[in-house]
Amino acid sequence: MSNYQQIFNRFLKGISFKDGSRGSTYRLAQQETYREFKPFLENLVEDNLINSEDDLAKCFLHFLIEAKHIYRFLWKNQAKTSAIFSYTLCYKIAKLFLFNYLQLICFYAARDVSQKLRQTSSCSHYALEDCFIIGVEIALAPIPLLKGFSFDSQTSLQTYASVALNRTIKNTIVKELKTKSLKFSDNGLLRNITKSKLEAALNNFGISEKNIIKYCLAWQAFNELFLEIYPPTSSDASHHRKPPTTALTNEQLNQIAIRYNRQLQRLKIQQPAIDSQTIKQMLATCVQSVRNLQNKKLVSIEDNNCINEIASEAENELVTEEIQQKSKDVKDIILHEFKTLDKSDQKSLLLWLGLEINQNDFLHLLHLEKQYQVARHFQRNIKTILKAFVKSYSQNIMNQNLKVREVDKLCKDKLNDVKEYLTMYSKAFFRQILIKIVPQKINKSDKLLLIKYLDILTDYNRQRIKNIEMKNTLDNAYLETKNSIVKIQQPFSVEIENQLEIQLQQFSSAIERIESFIENWLIVNQAILYK
Repeated sequence: MSNYQQIFNRFLKGISFKDGSRGSTYRLAQQETYREFKPFLENLVEDNLINSEDDLAKCFLHFLIEAKHIYRFLWKNQAKTSAIFSYTLCYKIAKLFLFNYLQLICFYAARDVSQKLRQTSSCSHYALEDCFIIGVEIALAPIPLLKGFSFDSQTSLQTYASVALNRTIKNTIVKELKTKSLKFSDNGLLRNITKSKLEAALNNFGISEKNIIKYCLAWQAFNELFLEIYPPTSSDASHHRKPPTTALTNEQLNQIAIRYNRQLQRLKIQQPAIDSQTIKQMLATCVQSVRNLQNKKLVSIEDNNCINEIASEAENELVTEEIQQKSKDVKDIILHEFKTLDKSDQKSLLLWLGLEINQNDFLHLLHLEKQYQVARHFQRNIKTILKAFVKSYSQNIMNQNLKVREVDKLCKDKLNDVKEYLTMYSKAFFRQILIKIVPQKINKSDKLLLIKYLDILTDYNRQRIKNIEMKNTLDNAYLETKNSIVKIQQPFSVEIENQLEIQLQQFSSAIERIESFIENWLIVNQAILYK
């Protein structure tokens, strides 16, 4: 039996942290918890029921999945109490064995998630121990975690379990991060974020590396003046309460702007001095970029990076090699299928998802009569892409050839995932055009008018109860800025028509939607107006 001792250890021993130092080094300890059940495992080996850890784990999983049916059968046929008791005991033993088997996979999945959070999270860092505890809590219910596993698949159970645990741990943490982020006011968020996390958020937000330095200086000036702006209220001069939620006054913003300008001079950064309204906008951009990164899905259809899997102690490299061979970039699959659509369907989806052109405007292009037909047409296109993705994923990663019914089942309620990615792709398509056009088409006076208009627009949009006087101010600022926007809008429209080989005049909502797209892009990329 010595040849099987290592297999037995995966099911007889649990793991735990020993003398761990949070966030730094750690040691793992193994403890044999079910030594008295070792003969049970030895009998399975003698009966030639298993040849590996994976075989044994599949055996226990299959038993747990079928248990409810067998138990119902025993109960319905009024089996003896001793028989029901024996079966219930076997169920609990099998569940304990499978839980022990999953613990090592939990550890490696937790380590992978913890490392990734240090790189991508902009609000908090979950230590390895925290991620491991979350994984262990998930593994306590193995059936929901592993219910999608196919016993006919060539994929090992530990590969499937590792991917499932990695994904589920991330999703659990994302929910917690989102909940925590809602507790912070804008000022509180600026006070609690670190410089590295802010830089990551601004980069994700589309701010250039050159301008990230300036935004970080604005954030630094805010933090340096924090204690002056909000003096401590506790007797020991500490801040144990949440950071203030009140908005900064013009005087406070002016103090921050002065300190920011001094920092520019000290660092010899060539840029005109800014005022309180500009610093307000820069801090608002910092806040928005952080919140956007907090709310970004860590696990999504467009973020399917190769996950480092683990096997048993004797097979550390097995699963990593398996994943590397089977992994395929999800984005490439979706875009490949998108580009196989009819040209008119590609153009229509780009315009609808990217610029939000009204569906009624596509009736003539698609030769349809009613708006609901356009909606169904778009839905069919997205579903076609989704089905192709599911087939490709199952064949290349899961080594399964799914039947039509199985594909339809997997695609159910998943259209929004593909639509979300295609929306991102479509908007990025039009943003790339603007990036080239805007610097070439507007001068310094245009930039000043746009900055003024965008500041007023941002303040107006933040109001819960719209102020009539502010609305009049916004309308006047828009009229002053109209010519500057047209300087961008006209070449932008021409470039769209050239690239897509269409005439935008056939879309009645195009002018309004394009103007709105340009405004939203300028709000996010307002730094370009300061160059």
